Amino acid sequence: MEIEVSHHALRLLSLDGGGVKGLSAPMILEGIMMRVAKNPNSKGPCRPSDYFEVAAGTSTGGFIFIIVFRLRMTTGAAIEMYKQIAEQVFQPKAGRFDEADLKKAIEFVIERYGLNEEDKKIKGQAVLARNRVARMFLFTTAQNRAETALFRSYPHEVTYTSSKLNRILKDHSSEATNGLTVKWNGLVFWDGGLLNNNPINQLWSARYDLVGTDEPEPKVSCVLSLGCGHLKAGTPSKSRFSLSATVPSRPKGKDFSRHVSNLNRRPHYANTKYFRFNVDLGTQEIGLADYNKME
Repeated sequence: MEIEVSHHALRLLSLDGGGVKGLSAPMILEGIMMRVAKNPNSKGPCRPSDYFEVAAGTSTGGFIFIIVFRLRMTTGAAIEMYKQIAEQVFQPKAGRFDEADLKKAIEFVIERYGLNEEDKKIKGQAVLARNRVARMFLFTTAQNRAETALFRSYPHEVTYTSSKLNRILKDHSSEATNGLTVKWNGLVFWDGGLLNNNPINQLWSARYDLVGTDEPEPKVSCVLSLGCGHLKAGTPSKSRFSLSATVPSRPKGKDFSRHVSNLNRRPHYANTKYFRFNVDLGTQEIGLADYNKME
C-alpha cells in the first residue's frame, strides 16, 4: 500500500480512553461535524474520516475510531451502533465481562457495516490496514516489552499490517472487560490506556507520516482532542451528555496546550489551533456496567 500525501494544512483528531462513558466523545464530535456540515462547500453526510487527515484513539476511543474511520461511518451511526452493543458487552456475568459477548458484537458490527463485501464476508478476520481507508492509529500496551505499540490503518515502516479487526477491537475493549488480554504473533497486548490514555503527543508526532520524506515539515490547521469525562466536586448533573454540557479542559493536555502556544510563535505554525473538550460528569462516577446512563 502507498500512503496518499497531504498537500494542505492538516487536521488532527485525538480521542481518550474512557470505558462506557467514552460515548460522550463521539457525541461531542457529532456536534462539531454538524457545524462543519453547515459549510456551503460541504456535500452529503459529513464524516470525520473525510475531514480529519489522521486520528488517534486509546481503549474505547480506539474502538470508536475503528467504527468511524476504518468502517467510515458517520458519528450519528457510530453512536447508535455503540448503544446497540453496549448492553451486550458491558453487562457483567459472574463479576466479569464476557469475552464471548464482545466477540459476537464485533462480528455483528463488521458483518453489517463492513467497508465492502469482503469485510462483511470475513467479518472479524478483516485486516485493519487497507487501501483507501481513513488514516488512523490505535494504542495498545505490549506486555512482553512494557511499551506502547501502534496499530495503523496506513502503511508505515513499523506497523502490524496483517492485524485482524477482531483482535484489535478486543484489545481496545479490554478496559471494558476487566483486563482482557490479546495474544498475537507471540506477543501479549494489554489495554493501551495503561501508558497512553490521552494520545495527543503521539498524534502530533504522526503528522510526519502524512508527508513525503523529501517534503518540508507539514503545516497543521487544527488539533482536536476529546476527553471521555471528568469528575469534580459539586452537585451531580444529569447523566445525559450534550454538546452544551461540555467545557474546554486541559487535564493531561495542558502541557500540549503550552507546546502549541510556543509553536504559534513560529511562522510555520502561527495559525495552528488546539482545542480540548471534556464532559463534566459532576460527582457521579460511571462504572463499566452503567451503560444505561449513556442516555
